[in-house]
Amino acid sequence: MFETYTKKDENGEKVTIEIDLDIAHSKDKSLKKKSLMLWLFIKTEELDNSMQNEIIEFLESTYDALYIGKRIAQGWSELYFYAQDNRGYSNKTGTFLQNLSDLAYEVGSHKDPSWKQYEVELYPDEVSFHQIQSQHIIDALQDEGDDITIERSVDHIVYFQLEAQVERFVKSLYDSEFFLKEQGYDSSAEYGYGLVLSRIHAVDIETIEKIQMQIMPFIKDEHGYYDGWNTQLASDNVEDDEEDNS
Repeated sequence: MFETYTKKDENGEKVTIEIDLDIAHSKDKSLKKKSLMLWLFIKTEELDNSMQNEIIEFLESTYDALYIGKRIAQGWSELYFYAQDNRGYSNKTGTFLQNLSDLAYEVGSHKDPSWKQYEVELYPDEVSFHQIQSQHIIDALQDEGDDITIERSVDHIVYFQLEAQVERFVKSLYDSEFFLKEQGYDSSAEYGYGLVLSRIHAVDIETIEKIQMQIMPFIKDEHGYYDGWNTQLASDNVEDDEEDNS
């Protein structure tokens, strides 16, 4: 499954990344035999889907290449592939691109047996994984016609290994806008102490990421982990409040 997320580069510029996450969990050992990185840059940040598909199909048929993902940054769309063979890659691909479009391009290849491009350059870190998960929830809410800018009660899930960690973490929230909604313990789990923290806020991606960045340091201080958030449609939240007040 391909997922998309954004981050900032070392210069603070926005980078959009598309990556096939399923490859990381694939049991197909033959994939690692594709130790050559084939890259192809197109001078546009709005690469047409049909053009991208033609490029992928060309490299799949010509080099049995595996498309792993894309970066969009600084006016370029950068497509990345792994393959076992790169003979004639620059000439063949250059000719193909010249016949396909008038856009400027760059192509090249190099050895990458450790798949650094995939695992280091494209693969999302913890913050980016949360962004991907958040976007799925937001998309589902919007599919139901929800206005994500409306504030409502939002639950954030956190886990810890030790009761003492929980106690210190809860104290650290004393001056925050979070309140402890639920708490539970599962003796069979490594991180057995689970907390549900509730806070009133909108659920657009900017607000969600701001809230997460506020709470993450406190979670990390106690060696816990953040397991995402959930909420109701804004209209359902209003109905619940009216029932509580009746």
